[in-house]
Amino acid sequence: MFYKVTLFCFAVGVVLVYLYAPWSPVPGPNPFSHQVLGYAPVWSGKFAGVPGSRVSWSAFTLMAGAVGIIALVVGGLAESFQINRKP
Repeated sequence: MFYKVTLFCFAVGVVLVYLYAPWSPVPGPNPFSHQVLGYAPVWSGKFAGVPGSRVSWSAFTLMAGAVGIIALVVGGLAESFQINRKP
């Protein structure tokens, strides 16, 4: 049960992250600054008019990692509730 629920939640979460991926412009002179243009699907041309716009893969990875952690917690809760229901 744990693996099924975790995998399902992770798959749904990753699809949502692909649909709402963070886009950023060309980095400025300071490498530590981060701007986000907005959120759009990875394959979208929504920010095509902004020179140098691209998917911010570092923010995308952080969001996917958060989805993974949430999926693990939900899977663990599902397993816990299943164990508590058994006679």
